[in-house]
Amino acid sequence: MSARLLLLTSCACCAALAAGCDASVPAASTPPPVRRSSAALRQASADSGKLRTPRRDHAAVLLGDGRVLLVGGETANGTPLADVELYEPLSGEWVEASPLLTPRSRAAAVLLPDGRVLVSGGLGLQKDGSVAPLDSQELFDPVTGSWSETGPLTRPRADHSATRLLDGRVLLAGGQTTAERTGVSDAEVYQPETGLCSALKSPMAGPRFAHSALRLRSGAVLLAGGDVDDIVYGTARAELFQPEAGTFSLLASLPDLRFHHTATLMPDGSVALVGGRGSGVRAGASTNTTFDWRGEGTSWTQGPFLAHAREQHTAALLPSGRLLVAGGWSVTSPRSGTRYAQVPTWELRTADGGLWEEHPLLRARARHSSTLLPTGGVLLAGGEAPGANGTSALVVPTELLEVADDGWQAAPGPGATRGHAQSLLLLDGRVLVLGETKDGGPAELVSGAWGSARPEVLQLPDAPPQPEASATLLESGEVLVAGGLAKGAGLEDAALFLPSDASFVPLPPMPEGHARHSATLLPNGNVLVAGGVGPEGRASTACALYDPMQRAWRSLVPLTEARAGHSATLLPDGRVLLAGGVDADGAALHSVELFDPGSERWELVPLPGLLGREQHQALLAPDGSLLLVGGREGATARLEVERLSGAPLSADSAFVEVVDTLPEPRIAPATMLLLNGHVLVVGGEDLQGNPNPSALLLDGRSGRVLGPAAPPAYARAAGAAATLLPDGRVRLVGGGAPAERYDEGRGAPEALRPAIEVLPAAIPHKQPLAVRGSGLTGAGEASGGTARSSATDVPLLLLRRADGSLQALARTTSFSDRALSAQLPLLPGGPHWVYPVTNAVVGEARALQLGLPRGEACEADNACASHACSTGVCCDHACPDGSCASGTCQVGFAPTGSLFDGGIASIPGTYAPTLPPDPVPPHFASAADSLQAHCAQALAVPAAVQGDGPLTFALGGEVPEGMEVDAASGELRWSPSRAQVGHYRVVRRVSSAAGEDSEVLDVDVACDAMQLGVRCGCNGGGEAGSLATAGALLGLLRRRRRKRGPGDLSA
Repeated sequence: MSARLLLLTSCACCAALAAGCDASVPAASTPPPVRRSSAALRQASADSGKLRTPRRDHAAVLLGDGRVLLVGGETANGTPLADVELYEPLSGEWVEASPLLTPRSRAAAVLLPDGRVLVSGGLGLQKDGSVAPLDSQELFDPVTGSWSETGPLTRPRADHSATRLLDGRVLLAGGQTTAERTGVSDAEVYQPETGLCSALKSPMAGPRFAHSALRLRSGAVLLAGGDVDDIVYGTARAELFQPEAGTFSLLASLPDLRFHHTATLMPDGSVALVGGRGSGVRAGASTNTTFDWRGEGTSWTQGPFLAHAREQHTAALLPSGRLLVAGGWSVTSPRSGTRYAQVPTWELRTADGGLWEEHPLLRARARHSSTLLPTGGVLLAGGEAPGANGTSALVVPTELLEVADDGWQAAPGPGATRGHAQSLLLLDGRVLVLGETKDGGPAELVSGAWGSARPEVLQLPDAPPQPEASATLLESGEVLVAGGLAKGAGLEDAALFLPSDASFVPLPPMPEGHARHSATLLPNGNVLVAGGVGPEGRASTACALYDPMQRAWRSLVPLTEARAGHSATLLPDGRVLLAGGVDADGAALHSVELFDPGSERWELVPLPGLLGREQHQALLAPDGSLLLVGGREGATARLEVERLSGAPLSADSAFVEVVDTLPEPRIAPATMLLLNGHVLVVGGEDLQGNPNPSALLLDGRSGRVLGPAAPPAYARAAGAAATLLPDGRVRLVGGGAPAERYDEGRGAPEALRPAIEVLPAAIPHKQPLAVRGSGLTGAGEASGGTARSSATDVPLLLLRRADGSLQALARTTSFSDRALSAQLPLLPGGPHWVYPVTNAVVGEARALQLGLPRGEACEADNACASHACSTGVCCDHACPDGSCASGTCQVGFAPTGSLFDGGIASIPGTYAPTLPPDPVPPHFASAADSLQAHCAQALAVPAAVQGDGPLTFALGGEVPEGMEVDAASGELRWSPSRAQVGHYRVVRRVSSAAGEDSEVLDVDVACDAMQLGVRCGCNGGGEAGSLATAGALLGLLRRRRRKRGPGDLSA
């Protein structure tokens, strides 16, 4: 696999400071020589947004919908802030949020298992105007966007740590408790269910603040280093907190004093402690040393040296296993006094841990925040930089660091070399490949197209042979193949591919012939076929609708303008937009047309500024705008990348702009929206028909060219097709070259990937989605162990429409390592793929039908993919009399709202149905009668549980051999043997995506008198034998209940 290192740094500058951005934050000085890896390094810049409020010493938290919450901080003169901002990674924008109830800086913040954020302590203003540690805490609700008070700390704290434990509680440790920078050694635990803090009886071995706190895979918390007070600078102590016992135990000390450092859990379970202040009393200095720790009973060992000494930097663990540290101060302590210097670089530790590679930042910063985004980039926000006359100034621009070893690999297995190709990922994970081959070979069905195993390729000789046909994946998983080109004319032929037996069946012909047309799956399950080359060999206005339930066609109102070679895009509001193409005379069109599935009418939108183009690609950006890439207008290759904006698009709102220029012509290229939000553009040809040997990346938000992607092995002409596989890689076929696979380069090992194990086949719109899986919270926090290096171990769900036209993140509302609940974004109905994402590591996708298909029982419109429920059945459209209809009774979809009312992708013009009640968490209803367990006799104890399903049961505690529980019904079954007489304490657990409950069963097993006399070899007489028999006959089943709420799903 050819690989390269892709680095993307993005920055935006604004004149938000009084003196202006350039004056207050000068450009970084010339960086020291950079140690580069053997991979080619590419650096580019793009707009990544700007903070609305400059700040330093703030906290950053990754929310359950992928947004980043920036909380508090302080101004340049040290005044605590109440300002809060939200960053939306798919749109790249910062938006204001509700302010804190209490201004605070150097606070601790952590995401709770129910999706809320706890902000704890920090420095706040006192009545006399001074700044001192706070004991108050508050909660942020991402659904309502509001703050509320919660129980206070047991004592004021600032510069302390907040670590979410595996059971959902939060460990709050150390910190400074007075304005005189005096550390404390005690700790407390916050309970989300009660909103109260309780002090731990066992304190740490000594005071500390500005330390690191890191949850290990075992659930224990490693606390290392920290400051002590204004007399003693720093400590080398390391301690381990055991949540079950509530105690701290000393570990081997660090080789040196350390504070303002970072500590990160690595993929192999070791801990990397990086930089910080150390070496001395009163006048410590920044260090470039790093230490590695490999578990209890081991000492800290010297790691590779940083290129620059740094402190108050940030750290993030990339999916590839590389450790990234950024920014910070470099402090020296000569006898003449302490001197501060900015570190204008970031460093990357190689995957083998052997050395650090240094790269320049666009702007130096320290006391900033860093967050690993679900797209794989690291967001740097806020902080301070050197100002005029020896002062410091706050940094307004934000910067995005993105590192990837992208590359290509030959797709294993046989497969025909095709020209113009169609490639579709079926809902069962197989890939259907259609299109012309040099030797007239048949279509193919590929199984196991991803992974390292050699795939199986099944040839399909009965496939329709026509070139320029369309292939559309239906809700049922079947594929509609329509039209084609023969002797320059469009064909009426249509066929249906049935995955169940890998065969094609003929369908009734279309009302008119179509080739080089568009075919779009609508939210109601029908397929819209529009325009293309007609039976006369010229662009046509004809349109038809295919009804999968009836397997029938009907004509629609024709297009306003004839067009062929155009693009068709399903918009978030359910309408279809046709762009570009040529008319019946071959002239380029400077307009778009919009189709409303409700009224089944077309609206022509003239755009005089729209460049004419055909054989191009259209991609939907997260904000609802449309990107037009490549193509040609007659003898002119279209290099301009255009952006069509104004959602919801209409004749009054639409406008177009050129956002960038391609470096070379690409007529009919293959494009793919990647999971990281970039667009891969591959192949295509120039005006002379020469295939393009390169690939490039576009920003999926703005359409700007980011630069070249890793070069593929083969040059590809027009007509190549790209398919995003369930493992996140792209399979490329056609264009006159063999199949290849592209990897965007996150590089996470298989063992660290989150996995979905249970997912419903279909779900109504806006119903909470319950998912069960494994490794959903990842192998660690992927952070630097401080409040400014956000933990990112919240499981997210990325929904992607099966046709690849749109993707958005769901909002995780509760989670554990084995289950999560999520609120789905408001997307058009139809088949989707659901990718689990944790710590930017992407797991294998599973198929999901969003909205119930036609014919399914329903109770409300928003349960159906079509948003039409009549007489208890999902249908195409609903007439005013309440009956189902396939005509034009309902006018439009009446789109309102946005994805989340301020959520991650904020696409205007999408559906806004009401949210049904939350599912009821399971709980054991009542205690059962006392039972006895006898030797060699079957014991059956049913479970009396209330709550919404599906339910899953399991056993824990002292489970004797042979005892089992029915995973679905919860019935406990056991036939104890003579050797199992005694007492057992067994835990029976029940769980669902909404919560978990458990009960403790104390079981005493005895043998009756006959069994005691015969099987136990008893004599049947004597006082001792009588007492033994009487004691053995006392078998009682006692139970204790222990509840958990919907936010606590961990066992």
